[in-house]
Amino acid sequence: MVERWRPIPGYKDRYEVSSKGRVRSLGFYSGNRWGTRTWRPGRILKGATIIPHGYIGVTLVGDDNVHTTAKVHRLVLLAFVGEPPDDKPNALHRDDDPANNCVENLYWGTRSENTDDSVRNGSHVQARKATCALGHDLVAPNLVPSTTKAGGRSCLACKMAMANHLHDQRLRAQGRQRTRFNRGKDGFQRRAGEAWEDEAHRRYRHIMGVHAFGRL
Repeated sequence: MVERWRPIPGYKDRYEVSSKGRVRSLGFYSGNRWGTRTWRPGRILKGATIIPHGYIGVTLVGDDNVHTTAKVHRLVLLAFVGEPPDDKPNALHRDDDPANNCVENLYWGTRSENTDDSVRNGSHVQARKATCALGHDLVAPNLVPSTTKAGGRSCLACKMAMANHLHDQRLRAQGRQRTRFNRGKDGFQRRAGEAWEDEAHRRYRHIMGVHAFGRL
């Protein structure tokens, strides 16, 4: 596909951005505080990675000699698509590759659409998690249903154990500490005085139906 160049809004006589995500400066005179003007020939700008998201950025110099770091994917959209709609203010990559700044790969969208893209492309940090902080496998049936619907994965055993212990803390604060527990509808029985981590491990084994690692 032929590379097309367009002026960057706000820098019309100084910079252009291409449909492939490259930025070039146009030849211009640059002044300084002493009033000296120097001719600067045009060139392709070398982009630098902007941490933490990995976007490519370039430094642009305005008529007032102010230096501004701009993200290339936003420059491409501004030049080839126009200003973002009020309800879609974010510049997004369809393939979630921050280095792919071709205009066909970019669109104005929402944070929710950005999350949907990352889930679909397999780059969502939650979708890539294999285990929880306690080492439990993040696989069915040990997944919190609400998080899987949102594209993430959270440990059901840990969530249930933590919720129970937070409830116990509230009861103790009210002088209503429990000393015994009945077996739950799912067949799991809590133990008085047990640390939430230990309960989470037992509950994980119960949820996964694994009995070889200790009594339930």
